[in-house]
Amino acid sequence: MEAKTTRGFKEISVSICGVQPPTKLDDSHPSVASWRNNLTALSQVWNLYFVAHQAHIYVYQPQYPTQRLSSKPALILNLPVSRPSLRGYIDDHNYPHAINNLLVADLGEQEVLACVCDDGDVVVYHIRTIFHAVRRRSKSTFDDKEDFQDIRAFFVDNVGLSAWGLAIHTASRMLAVSSNTGDITVFAFALANELNDATPDSLQNHLYESTPDSAYSDSNESSSDSSYEGAYLSAPTSSLHQTMEPSPPSRSKNKRITLSGNRTNVPNISFCNTDEDPDGRWLASTDIGGFLLVWDIWARRPVSIWRFGDQLQDFPSRGDVLETRGWGVLCLDPRSFRSAQGAPEIFGCIPKRDEMCWCNTDSRLRVRDSTIWHGKNAISTTTNIQNPVSANEDDSTSDPSLNPLLKARLPHMAVRGLHQSMLISEYYEKSQVPWPQAPWPTDLRAPFGLLHTSAGSIRLIEHTDKGPSLICRSPLVQVKIDQIHHGYERLNMLSQAPELGLVFVATQSGRVAILSLTQGRTLKAQEMAFRIEAFLPLRSQEEQGLRPNTPLLGFAIGPVQTRAMESAAENHNLANGHRSKYGGRGETTNKIRLMMTYRDRTVMSYEVSRTDSASHKTDHDLLVL
Repeated sequence: MEAKTTRGFKEISVSICGVQPPTKLDDSHPSVASWRNNLTALSQVWNLYFVAHQAHIYVYQPQYPTQRLSSKPALILNLPVSRPSLRGYIDDHNYPHAINNLLVADLGEQEVLACVCDDGDVVVYHIRTIFHAVRRRSKSTFDDKEDFQDIRAFFVDNVGLSAWGLAIHTASRMLAVSSNTGDITVFAFALANELNDATPDSLQNHLYESTPDSAYSDSNESSSDSSYEGAYLSAPTSSLHQTMEPSPPSRSKNKRITLSGNRTNVPNISFCNTDEDPDGRWLASTDIGGFLLVWDIWARRPVSIWRFGDQLQDFPSRGDVLETRGWGVLCLDPRSFRSAQGAPEIFGCIPKRDEMCWCNTDSRLRVRDSTIWHGKNAISTTTNIQNPVSANEDDSTSDPSLNPLLKARLPHMAVRGLHQSMLISEYYEKSQVPWPQAPWPTDLRAPFGLLHTSAGSIRLIEHTDKGPSLICRSPLVQVKIDQIHHGYERLNMLSQAPELGLVFVATQSGRVAILSLTQGRTLKAQEMAFRIEAFLPLRSQEEQGLRPNTPLLGFAIGPVQTRAMESAAENHNLANGHRSKYGGRGETTNKIRLMMTYRDRTVMSYEVSRTDSASHKTDHDLLVL
């Protein structure tokens, strides 16, 4: 994809690295799970790619430049269990311990791999340990089936029922997990500078070892008993609502915090992981009842609540209501929005008004090398238009959505009801959560924006004390020749590259949308928005039949292999905390790789870059592995 197009502004560059056809695995390899969140991840420090197979994590080292994976993994992690005989939610009989979600992030100065399971287990590994084991194994003479016994998870716990959402706050060393109980469990690890009397040995146990349920306290008081060294101080909901702290409490001991307020299953959560929130105060969550909440963690209460669509039941059955179920949420750093001029550059099209906010649904028709069909008979969303849109043309006469062929064939999900920014009192009256006794804060605006996804829409909320400012409906929907089950079209996989001002939204039906975060002046107001930059796979790949007719297992983004990445692997200091402005490792780069893995093990890989990034890497920096 070229940098300049007829859209009238610079677009990102997307290039194909390679397409790896499906590989047949022997009977010793477990199958992959269905109906989950993202089951793949990339290390941001080392050249490691993780793929979840039921209760196992396969570790690969992609080859540059095609990102091809070897036929056998470099290592297999067999997940431990927190306790025996746990029940699963989706597949209790065969795979109760199957992984629902994978996440790679920095926890303090250590990059970690976290996963949550269908039986409610939470398992976290240090990626540095995995990398060194991969290296030792590559140099060993052991049989391929022999496992290293020193790959041990440093954290194993359980949240009571099928766990889905994962979020990590880097600076404050916090891990949040959401589940089908409707609750969110926050594990706040002790901070070293607050461990006044801890010895080095007790600190090591305190930070890294899993603690059995019997070690948890049932009160809100700290215990000086040595038996609680390394335990989490858990406070019941009833007492928490009466003891809301205006600032983070002491972190001399690990804390386990339960946030009760979501009314149904909570598939995704997100921390405000920026310099504006060093203490991990803010957390966003969405549930399949259509609710979006912003939490003040230390006060244990939601401070902003939205409801999307007409959600009258906990588990609605009407098709239009199903489309408004919440599936994904991201907290957005305002610094990642890039200046743009004019509506086409800000929104990707001339926006319309919808739900009392802007709507840029038409922007999906202006993306080059994209198609409204899935299959070999792909039809371009732009090549069938007689007069392509330029930045200066009037949208009423050149809008591609007016093309009768496209309007007839491109689905548009109608959603009943408008969004509602609910009063918190109304929310508590309609839920079973006890009413908090403390007064509400007067300033409810958090220092970030929100991107929310449902089965059928993407919404941008610029300020947490207002309603959505932008909506894009049915961005990834296609007319399919070979039908994939409609339930996979939920937008439940999200990631972002703040240093590039990009957000990635994927559906399990097999596509990824790349969004540019923009800001510009419209109607005498400064607007934050997004425009659709690209859809993956590309139309040319669809026409060649390279995209498989099978659901997407997951997608992952990360830095392209470079000498700097190799140096980070060798340099302990760089690998443990020398971050860029937005929390990445090493130097900020204007190029990343994106890998999509399908259930049949097809891997489609790309490089995504911006020509307007401040930093630039030349070709001689690339490392061929």
